[in-house]
Amino acid sequence: MQSPLFSALFSSSFSSALFSRKSALALVAGAAFTLGIAAVPAHAQTQATDRTGISGGSVIDWNQTGAEGAQVASPTTITDTAGDSATVSNDAGNSFLRLNQSSGWSGDFAPNDALLWNQGNGPITFSFASGVSGLGTQIEADNYGSFTAQLQTFDQNGALLSTFSTDGTTTSHADNSAVFLGVMDPTADIYKATFSLTAVPGGDTRDFAINGVSVASAPVPEASTTVSLGLPRSPAGPGNGRVGGRGQAQEGTGRFLVFLTERSRARVRPLTRAFFVVYPPSSQAWHGLCSK
Repeated sequence: MQSPLFSALFSSSFSSALFSRKSALALVAGAAFTLGIAAVPAHAQTQATDRTGISGGSVIDWNQTGAEGAQVASPTTITDTAGDSATVSNDAGNSFLRLNQSSGWSGDFAPNDALLWNQGNGPITFSFASGVSGLGTQIEADNYGSFTAQLQTFDQNGALLSTFSTDGTTTSHADNSAVFLGVMDPTADIYKATFSLTAVPGGDTRDFAINGVSVASAPVPEASTTVSLGLPRSPAGPGNGRVGGRGQAQEGTGRFLVFLTERSRARVRPLTRAFFVVYPPSSQAWHGLCSK
């Protein structure tokens, strides 16, 4: 449905005489405001149920915090295999304990997997200096039987972005079957993530362990939307204008093209840019603009 501003800007009753350089650019600026809100798609976070769902990810390996049995302070700074740092902490602010599957921990992680146990100190939170586009880990309650795990993500201002949960069961199979809980965000807007348990029948929701954390900080492929709108032809001459971006046009078609592009870069908040072309082009000045 067209907005009132949209209709006013692009009414076919507009005289072609309006398309002087200034008025053309003013129309484009108005369209940028209107279309920039309506046409740029929203990016929803999606749940990842295994490590392959964390595309382009590196790993936080708990071996870096010491041998099995080492006490790990909360908070503490860790580094992933890409060299990026993060802070890990638990809800109580007490120490974690470094364990290995099949020796210190008899659960369902892979044999000898390096683990971080919260020692009953509640939710485990990861904080990042720059936004990441995804993370996830295997998680298991310190109580045999069923449990429900939860992952919540937050933006740079601490606002809740998403909540995901999954059900798991703790046994002593040591077969890498511990449930995986993760998230992907195409806008790389995750600055904090918290893992917790919300249900442990007969057990303690504050008591659990995780293994290595996969972290995705690689750029997410760009998504774009193109809108083509018919407009009255403008008079020949230097009155045709262009605002930003690279010119893409076919001479003489008498249309207005809007390119809305959303970009994401590694650990950089996404920027939404719109660039516009008003034509038909008929002058050397136009061709010079398009060639830039």
